[in-house]
Amino acid sequence: MQDWKMQASKARLLLSSSRYGDRENALAKVAAGKDVNTLRRAIFALNFLEGFVESHPNWAPTLNRAPLSVVEIFARWYSFDVEGTIRAMKEFAGGKHTVRSLTAAMSEAREQMIGEKRSESLEASYRSRIERVAQRAVSRLFAEPISTSGVRVKNANDPPVDFHYYRMVEDGRPPKTVVALIVGPYQNRKLYRKRRFDWCFRALALAWIYDDVVLILPDAREVQTYRDWIASVRLRSETRTGSDRRRTALKRLPEVHVIHPGEGADSPSRTKAKARMSRKDEAVV
Repeated sequence: MQDWKMQASKARLLLSSSRYGDRENALAKVAAGKDVNTLRRAIFALNFLEGFVESHPNWAPTLNRAPLSVVEIFARWYSFDVEGTIRAMKEFAGGKHTVRSLTAAMSEAREQMIGEKRSESLEASYRSRIERVAQRAVSRLFAEPISTSGVRVKNANDPPVDFHYYRMVEDGRPPKTVVALIVGPYQNRKLYRKRRFDWCFRALALAWIYDDVVLILPDAREVQTYRDWIASVRLRSETRTGSDRRRTALKRLPEVHVIHPGEGADSPSRTKAKARMSRKDEAVV
């Protein structure tokens, strides 16, 4: 039986010397009564094999022994996921995969890639859609106007955030910086709770370098759970600050707020501030 690579090489050579209208006849001649589409697949796989082995010569023994169906899967996989293909090759060389399992693994990798692209598209679309709504919600949160002027120019070393605002301060002091992060958005709402720690921890880290950090939560049903988590961390920080005689790094408490873009509810820290102001007003009265 003729090796598929030899047959593909013969067909490719014949095609290169055939006129456009004669290519089908040339393929049929080489196929010798067999499926012409199989021959096309073999040419596709051979082109991949030769190109890949040229840059990865250590893979020549494995791929040269592999059947057409396996090399074809690797060729298709490599077109959208280079690292995943090489991992699959290693597993195949170790005897892990069959043609069926390789096909299933490639399909899973493609679905994951498509899902990631959909997720990126969803994030960009949502960010663009709520840009103005988010600014109004943040403005309501602080009960004062906020500005976006001058924040379009980003430093390459700045951490990634979705929105960047300024809060104007009286007495000629520099404006306060406010950044906002959009949580998700996720199509599966369970992910908001599952990844709550990651988002809150990221916001707390940003609170070290920005005056205020706002988490914008698309799912209103999870807003309170995020606020409770942030409030518990802030309470522990306040306790630690009070017991620290040196009052060094912990003197500045993290200002992290959680809102839904459709409302301007207070964060735990601002609720406390309003409560203190209310008590002062009562005392004056």
